[in-house]
Amino acid sequence: NLSAFQQMYDQLVAVSENVAHHEAISLELAQIGMQFSFLDVLFELVVLGVVGGARARVSPSPGGFLELLMAVLYSFPADSPAKRPKAEQYLLLLQNQMMLLIDEIFAGEVYLYLVPETLATAVWECLQRHIQQLTERLQAI
Repeated sequence: NLSAFQQMYDQLVAVSENVAHHEAISLELAQIGMQFSFLDVLFELVVLGVVGGARARVSPSPGGFLELLMAVLYSFPADSPAKRPKAEQYLLLLQNQMMLLIDEIFAGEVYLYLVPETLATAVWECLQRHIQQLTERLQAI
């Protein structure tokens, strides 16, 4: 249900952008050993963590940030066993592409890390390449 997903996503974004919630979110994430940053949440929970099975399932506080995040992440269950393999392929493809992106970023030449502008440009170009590759690979499934 796209409308339900949009509502949950909008609520998650509103909570995470509201400065009044930042301390509570930080405390909630600290309880599971994470910092309140987009990259930590994305890689730790979404790409490598709970969804991929590498991290124990999180027990979120009622009404908290993690509860909203888990609701959004799990709002796309496969409706039938026939759809499950495709959903698993998408997840594996996303995880694979994210790991390739990380590998490429951290395997860059040392000179890239010496000047922030050079690093920003290199990371942006790398990200654009990987998004294009991911899009092409997803369309091929």
